Amino acid sequence: MTKHLTLLLFIGLAWGQSDLDELALKDNIIGYQNLSIKEKAVKDATSDARKWLLYQPLIISLSGASSLFYFGATGHHPLESMPSMIISILSLYGSYSFFTLIDDNKIKGISPKDFGLYEKVYLKEYKNKKYKNIMISTGAVVLITGAVISHILSNLSFSSNWYLP
Repeated sequence: MTKHLTLLLFIGLAWGQSDLDELALKDNIIGYQNLSIKEKAVKDATSDARKWLLYQPLIISLSGASSLFYFGATGHHPLESMPSMIISILSLYGSYSFFTLIDDNKIKGISPKDFGLYEKVYLKEYKNKKYKNIMISTGAVVLITGAVISHILSNLSFSSNWYLP
């Protein structure tokens, strides 16, 4: 049995040693160079705005984690104190600052005369895609939260013969 597993491991390693990835990467670079200025701006804006899909889950998890940490450290309910609200607001601001910090507009191979057009199209497209991705992320979080709450409530049984001491 171990002979077969070793053989499969070596076949997998040999199979993974192809140059197809490098060829696909070179193909994308050559295809990118043949695009017009507007097409380059739209493609760059779309790929740069894709990270905003993770914005809503990040702010929810950071805010929840900071509230739980505050509750664990102090024993006070997070909504009853000003420091906890400040911590939550700072986590929201920090996540937005992080996402804007990692905005990387890599402008390469664009002549100075085309830069104005590229920047105008890029910013317009980036704002639209960013807003769309934040809305998609928000909708996904709402749907998942609704499904989880519905599942939890459907598993609870409310009968009329409860015994309350």
